Amino acid sequence: DLHWQAEENRWLGEAGLLWEWLSRERERFEAGWRWLASEVAFQDLRGQDWPFTLRGRIDRLDYHPENSDLVVWDYKSGDIPKKNQVLEEVAEAQLPCYLLAVQQGRAPVNQTAANLRAGFIGLKSPRPQHLKHEDFGATPEKWLEAALAFVAKVTALGRRLAAGDFRPDPTPAPEKPHGGACQYCPYELVCGFVPATDLEEEEM
Repeated sequence: DLHWQAEENRWLGEAGLLWEWLSRERERFEAGWRWLASEVAFQDLRGQDWPFTLRGRIDRLDYHPENSDLVVWDYKSGDIPKKNQVLEEVAEAQLPCYLLAVQQGRAPVNQTAANLRAGFIGLKSPRPQHLKHEDFGATPEKWLEAALAFVAKVTALGRRLAAGDFRPDPTPAPEKPHGGACQYCPYELVCGFVPATDLEEEEM
């Protein structure tokens, strides 16, 4: 299989991603960080006014015993989202969602964290701009704000659904040439969503 041969070479070749990644992880270990858990499943995540619950799986949790720092990590084999998409717009919701799961005790964590943050581990290639631990330099307070914004966003969505409004509203919205949330959606052919840019082009 040519695809798997290329993937094997990407990870295990002479300048492969695996060796560079392990080197970065060794540096973090020497700085005091420890892997706390991986593939941490959670369920029954809820907000005060949510008519439903959420469930998911956290890729990885790191803990620094000296200063009680806990970091929630999500692996990314593609491009890492931009800072404003995660912390301001909450268009990339997985990290705020995972933080909320830890805060609510839905994700089992055996350590008490004084500082809770999150970030992405980029694994697109061995290049420095791709292979990195990216937490956007955000403080625990900023991550808490993002988690609260996520709660508000899901609350608004829940109210829409409870009122019978099921119109598609993908976030991030598709913008040419990028597919946004629609890029990997299996229901693209049946949902009927038309981006505003496409409507403007039709009117012209």
